[in-house]
Amino acid sequence: MARLTNLVRRCPFTLLMLAVLIAAGIYGQSHIGSLNVGIHRQLGHSPRLMLEGHLHRPLTSLFFTAGGWSFYRSLLMFAASVGWAEHVHGTRRAVLTFFGIHLATLLIMAIAIALPLSMLATLRGELLFNARDVGPSAGYYGCLGLMIAGLCCWKRNAAASLITLALLVRLTLSTMHLTEAGRMMSADLAHLIAFPLGLLCHRISRKESAS
Repeated sequence: MARLTNLVRRCPFTLLMLAVLIAAGIYGQSHIGSLNVGIHRQLGHSPRLMLEGHLHRPLTSLFFTAGGWSFYRSLLMFAASVGWAEHVHGTRRAVLTFFGIHLATLLIMAIAIALPLSMLATLRGELLFNARDVGPSAGYYGCLGLMIAGLCCWKRNAAASLITLALLVRLTLSTMHLTEAGRMMSADLAHLIAFPLGLLCHRISRKESAS
């Protein structure tokens, strides 16, 4: 009982978000299969929709996942990455890192990558610009980056290199094969942006603490 109380006290944001993600997964049926098509259409995010003024979608989309095994992987990754960040750095830091990097990643993707590529009329640019994605993965990869950056020197370098390499391989494969109408490519690109942003956040906060 004491351990449970301590967990609730140390990680309230992580536990609350896990409850919301589970409830959203049951509502959208992603706990047993693919996310309900209507919900995906109504709440999913894409760079095109963001630039057309649908500014609520970056937030509404993060509570749902594509469904099936990805639903359970997302829960596990969220609990591990965000829970780790909240336990070590506190709730405020974890919340700011999660939502801040989630939104920053989507803005970078939309303005710096998807829009220019779509203006060049490339197939992959069009898919990135229009693909409707869901999920909290950009935020929890940002939290993972934050925590990896705080490890000791050799562990930090090894873990950051391995994770970045894995993300690069995944993006290369999804860009080559263009599965799920580009949604996998969009998700993998978001992860490759979010993880270094988490590393950068740790460096910036360390410099601010030292000054």
